[in-house]
Amino acid sequence: ALRGPVAPTASRGGAHRAYRLASRVTGPSVVRCPLRAADDDAPVLGLHRLGARTETGETGVRFQPSTLAPPVEPLDCRNAGTTLRFMAATAARFSVPVRLIGDESLSRRTSAPLWEALRRLGVQVESKGGCSPIRVQAHLRPDHVKLPSSVSSQLAAWIALALHFLDPPYTLRLVPPCSFPP
Repeated sequence: ALRGPVAPTASRGGAHRAYRLASRVTGPSVVRCPLRAADDDAPVLGLHRLGARTETGETGVRFQPSTLAPPVEPLDCRNAGTTLRFMAATAARFSVPVRLIGDESLSRRTSAPLWEALRRLGVQVESKGGCSPIRVQAHLRPDHVKLPSSVSSQLAAWIALALHFLDPPYTLRLVPPCSFPP
């Protein structure tokens, strides 16, 4: 029998949500034990380009209170579709266009349900076939957003994080795939 403590690896999506929330709090915060692959650094670098004050150390990523602003350069999501969706929903708050790019594999992976939900909120989304590169520009407005329940929890989380910039009323509803309007 094996004995001893086990530290499970964090999920990429969970780490991205933690980064997004840490970038919005009014005091300092730390996301501990983040994943450390090249693609896992993409959301932290993206938030840094948006103006987040970050410091990456051995045990985590420290965030200081800061104001996010549109980036001058495109946000490079590398090979991470999670980062593309995360950064698109984050950039959807700016009234100027934000371009998101990635490696070749992202040009073949679609996130069409997220783009459609963002469009329902007034965000202009331009992409070829729902894939990278994309361009987002916000005119966020409250609305009632439906997503098919078959979409990943990441998509619902990114819409929820985009909605928090709005004044109510708004809703996010997960519906059975068969009743999702085209």
